[in-house]
Amino acid sequence: MILLVWLILVFTIALLYARYIEPKWIFVRKIKIDTHRNINGGRGLRIALLSDFHYPRAASYELVRKAITKSSEFDPDIVLILGDFFARSRFDPVSLPHNVQEVFGNIRSRLGVFGVLGNHDHSFSANAIQDRIASDTQIRLIDNRAVPLEIEGSTIYLVGVGDLWSRNANYEQAVKEVPQESAIVLLSHNPDVIEDISDSRILAQFSGHTHGGQIRLPFFGALRVPSKFGNKYSKGLIKTGTHPLYVNSGICSVKNIRFLCPPEVTWVELF
Repeated sequence: MILLVWLILVFTIALLYARYIEPKWIFVRKIKIDTHRNINGGRGLRIALLSDFHYPRAASYELVRKAITKSSEFDPDIVLILGDFFARSRFDPVSLPHNVQEVFGNIRSRLGVFGVLGNHDHSFSANAIQDRIASDTQIRLIDNRAVPLEIEGSTIYLVGVGDLWSRNANYEQAVKEVPQESAIVLLSHNPDVIEDISDSRILAQFSGHTHGGQIRLPFFGALRVPSKFGNKYSKGLIKTGTHPLYVNSGICSVKNIRFLCPPEVTWVELF
C-alpha cells in the first residue's frame, strides 16, 4: 500500500513537471562538429539552430522571443531555422499571425539568417508564408536552393531541401549550381531525407521535425517519433555513413507536454 502511494505521488509530480515546467524551460545545447577542414581560417563557423516554433498554436510569443534571444547570445555567424514556423491557430485556422515581424524580427547574426519550411508551414499557402517572411523579417528561405557563403577566402554553400512530408524535397534541384569541389551545409526540416542523400560534399546536415519525441524515458528513448525510422533520427548528433546529422528538439510543445526532452536552442561550432 505504501509503495502504491509512493508510485502515485511520483507519477503525479512527473506529470505536473511535464505539463507545467519543462515546456517553458529552453535548454541551450552546445555541440562541436569536426569536418577535418580549415573552416573560416581555422576559427570555425558558429551556427545557431532554431526549429519547430508552431507559432501561435503550440508556442507563445514569449517562448519564441526567449529562444531567439538565446540564439543571439551565441554571437553566431549564421542562424539556421529548420522549419515549422507556424501552425494553424484554433481560433483562426486560415490566416497567418498578424505579428510576424514582431515575433521573428531582430534575429542577430554576422552572415545572415536562413531557413526552410516544414510540414506545418505547408498547411498554409507556402507562397503566402514565403512572401510574409520576405517582407516582414530578415530570414531568407532557401527551400530546394543553394546560397554561397564567402568565409575567409573560401566558399561554403548552404543548401536547403524542401519538406519531405509535403513532397517538396528535391536535393538534385537544390545543388544543381553548386560546384563539385564545394563544401555543403545541408538544411532539411525532416531528418529522414538523409536516407535518400549521399553526397561527399556535405559537411553536416541540420534538421528538426521530430521535437525529440517530446516524451522520452531513460534507457528507452522517445515513446513516439514522427519518422518511419523510429528513434534512429529522433534527436541529437547522429553519426551516419554519409555525413553528420544533428536533429534539434524544437521549441514548441504539442499538447503542451514534454518529459526529459526540453525545448532546445543549439549552438554549433563547425570546424
